[in-house]
Amino acid sequence: DRAGAVWVGTLAGGLFCYKDQQMARAETSHNDINCLSEDREGSVWAGTGGGGLDRLRPRVVELQGLESGLPSETVRSICEDSSGLLWAATGNGGLVCRRNRQWKPPASDEGWGGARATCVASDLHGGVWVGTYREGLHHLRNGKMETFQRANGLGGETVRALFVDHAEGLWIALESPNGLQRLKDGRLQNFTQPATSRTIRAISEDTAGNLWLGTLDGFFARIVRSFPLE
Repeated sequence: DRAGAVWVGTLAGGLFCYKDQQMARAETSHNDINCLSEDREGSVWAGTGGGGLDRLRPRVVELQGLESGLPSETVRSICEDSSGLLWAATGNGGLVCRRNRQWKPPASDEGWGGARATCVASDLHGGVWVGTYREGLHHLRNGKMETFQRANGLGGETVRALFVDHAEGLWIALESPNGLQRLKDGRLQNFTQPATSRTIRAISEDTAGNLWLGTLDGFFARIVRSFPLE
């Protein structure tokens, strides 16, 4: 096909697709495949020996759930590290990493201690930041774990959102008390959120470097980049 994959129709054995040095079976209405063709939209048509004409379209969305290794159907936070691995914090506090198309907890040599994960974010140096429920902030890198708690200047023990900005500063949304901090070069900087707002749950950055914050009770706040953050 136009993507370079080779489709193989067999007699009584079904339809197969060879791509990226891997052979995978495609589901069809019948195992006898008599003919194959591709249309201009990228769909592959398969004429079968008893199941009619099948159309196979590129999959846009692939559902990941318990059958893929996730410990919960609820995913609260997800990120991709610098090596291309996906990390997720699930609704039941699990921390998992996707390897070989399966979600699995971090290996014992990756330094994870098994706290209840609430959110994840990656940096540009191979590290993954993990916010937890009542156990502070953790940084996993090269098989070692560094922990930040109140003793290190962290404003609270429960972290609800994490975000790494363009200058490699880590923004940390805290609960009990609600607050926002930025960690850069080992120094924590405090920011005050609206007094009546609840916990920050979402953080993003625009092209001008302004920070946008979404809270649990519907506040939408902005930190204008009118001060040096470097």
